[in-house]
Amino acid sequence: MQRIVDLSAEDAFELVANFKTHERWIPLTTISTSPGPLAEGDEVVARSARILDDRMRVVALDRPEGLLPGVLRVEKLGPLLLGEATITVVPSGPDHAVVRWEEDVWLAGPLPKQLTRPLLAPALNAMLEVALRAVQRDAASLAAVRDRRRAER
Repeated sequence: MQRIVDLSAEDAFELVANFKTHERWIPLTTISTSPGPLAEGDEVVARSARILDDRMRVVALDRPEGLLPGVLRVEKLGPLLLGEATITVVPSGPDHAVVRWEEDVWLAGPLPKQLTRPLLAPALNAMLEVALRAVQRDAASLAAVRDRRRAER
């Protein structure tokens, strides 16, 4: 799933790679991360509805550079969900970028992922839709501030 945002790829990547912003985008979710800047190897825990812990490890953190996209990839470590999530930010002009968010997730446990992956898909797709709409809103707010500053010069 993807959305176009009115930010440079660099600014859009900083927005989506900040896990604390995800708390605003994913309902009933709080995020715990290591202090300091996000780095490969960091562990992140997203707690939803105060009961479900989604433990993740950052396995790729490549900021966009020139025409090259930025990639944030996390591996889901359980205890309930396994798989990976990838957010890619593709430059699309000086003040535009495409944010693509993909999740390949299945349930941990005895059932095969080929069975549980499609069971999770509707809920994951709904979560991605809500989150990407919120990304667009936050990006629009940041773009408005940027545009006001430019107009003041």
